[in-house]
Amino acid sequence: PRLLRPAMRTSDVIKIVFLGTVWGGPFAFIRVCAPIIGAVWFTLGRLIVASIVLLAWARWSGVDLAFRRYWKQYFVVGLLNTAGPWTLYAFAGKTISASYMSIINSSTPWMSAILGAWFLGEKMTWPKAIGLACGVLGLGSYDRDAFDRAALPNAATADFVPVEGSRIGELAADWDIVLGLTPADG
Repeated sequence: PRLLRPAMRTSDVIKIVFLGTVWGGPFAFIRVCAPIIGAVWFTLGRLIVASIVLLAWARWSGVDLAFRRYWKQYFVVGLLNTAGPWTLYAFAGKTISASYMSIINSSTPWMSAILGAWFLGEKMTWPKAIGLACGVLGLGSYDRDAFDRAALPNAATADFVPVEGSRIGELAADWDIVLGLTPADG
């Protein structure tokens, strides 16, 4: 008997991959764009695009955002939840890698649990604690290769290293492989 939920449907897998891309993708863009156009301009552009998408979605789905009534609340949430943190990420993106920014971003559930307990009296339940522990354990995989090179001796792998003098965090790899025929093959 199956104790867990049924396997995910293909549409669910597509949605979760899309969500992961949307969630983690901005850090790569920050590393490239923020040093060039500046942290504040990058964040402003991000806010404008997000606002346009949100307004288009609201219009398409028929949701009334009641902007005139709740503009102050939208402003505070936008400032504290989006503009502030993403401006800080954009400044940080000039010096730290996208991986580190992703790790910092993944601390959101921990900080939510801590601040929820502190300000709102939210109780820490076993499911919440287990979920947070899984998040901490999952971060350990950020520091290792995604696969075991010893198990794949014929795979073409290379270590990436920062390009010396790069201002935007480019990486390079030394691939000691030859594709196709060589003069030694006759």
